[in-house]
Amino acid sequence: LFPESERQRVQNLLKRAASRGLDIDDSLSVRTRAGECIPVETQVSLIAFEGEAHLFCNVREIGERRRLQTLILNSKRRLQSTFDGIRDFIYQVDKDYEIVIANKAFATACGTKPEDLVGKKCFEVCYQRAVPCEVCPVAKPFSTLEPDAVEKYHNDDIVELFGYPILDEQGGVDSVVVYGRNVTEKRMLEKSLIQSEKLATIGLLASGIAHEIRNPLNIIETARYYIEEFAEEPGPDIRAKLEIIRKNVKRASKIINNLLEFSRQSEHEREKIDLCHLISNTISLIGKELEAKNIEFSLTSEKECFAYFSVDSLKQVVLNLIINAIQAMPGGGKLNIEIRNTGADTIDLRIADTGVGIPEEHLQQIFAPFFTTKGANEGTGLGLYISKMIIEREGGAIKVESRVKRGTAFTLTLPRTAPESETHDRT
Repeated sequence: LFPESERQRVQNLLKRAASRGLDIDDSLSVRTRAGECIPVETQVSLIAFEGEAHLFCNVREIGERRRLQTLILNSKRRLQSTFDGIRDFIYQVDKDYEIVIANKAFATACGTKPEDLVGKKCFEVCYQRAVPCEVCPVAKPFSTLEPDAVEKYHNDDIVELFGYPILDEQGGVDSVVVYGRNVTEKRMLEKSLIQSEKLATIGLLASGIAHEIRNPLNIIETARYYIEEFAEEPGPDIRAKLEIIRKNVKRASKIINNLLEFSRQSEHEREKIDLCHLISNTISLIGKELEAKNIEFSLTSEKECFAYFSVDSLKQVVLNLIINAIQAMPGGGKLNIEIRNTGADTIDLRIADTGVGIPEEHLQQIFAPFFTTKGANEGTGLGLYISKMIIEREGGAIKVESRVKRGTAFTLTLPRTAPESETHDRT
């Protein structure tokens, strides 16, 4: 019955059955009359017949069962491969909160492999708890047959979890599939957006206030002019005071003009920008900050220093880089800005400081979202990320050079002319 290659295994099966009384092997094959080998389950039991011990063999064909087992195994592998290809968390739990299946992303978050999670309580592997969590995506689907969604912290991440019930033939809940995604970056972006909206509102208010301040300044200047021209021979002391008023009214007017210019929304998506003018306006807004921090400022440029860019976007990037430079020099230093043509189509804007510098291990991360070395209330870690995104979106490039205790330099390479596609569009 059995092929020669399997006869030794059959002998071993008979010996085990003789010693144990019963043994089964479902890995053997038998040869049919046509010479075909078919898979069988061989059960050998020890029996007594007419006072003698006999081995009773029951051989059953299991080809169909083996085929179904292979189909089920392949189906399970495909399901597991599909699960593992999804970067978000997916796992299934039964009524006892034991994990039935889990994907690689969830297992990695738990510090183990998917197969090692099967049979373990979800609250044990996720949160090292002895009892189910108070906020649980599984509890409600089991009790109400309705999906549920919760938001929880997992280590330092914020995770959004959705529980979906799987019904049995009677309409009850057999198990619950949990889908989870990391929404930490999303929540941080939402906070940043709220903060940006607040700043935009403050900018709008500042613009309105600047317009309102102009009126009393005009009145003061008119009164000063009247006193100077029509008062009866004001003495030297009065004239000196009037000159102080004139200079400060002029200075206040200049500050208001720069503020309005900086907050002005451009009507063009991209336009020709005088970089020297943009830098001067930006510096005028934070000049007092440079003086207070004992920072020496210098600007070096060529005669033709124009870029073709979105003026509002470039204002944002330049202001962000200058503020970063100021913050990097708490004990004072030098802020050097250099503008130079690097070719027919590009111009470089280099912003360099003599501050604390950036450690080499951080240089590869500074443009990543939410990466920051500042305190909790000093930065979101989005400034350089957004700056890089803006520059590259507009067809430019940004690079950084830094040495600890020597300083940092950011170089913006900007286009000098409109792209051909934009020229054709306008034509």
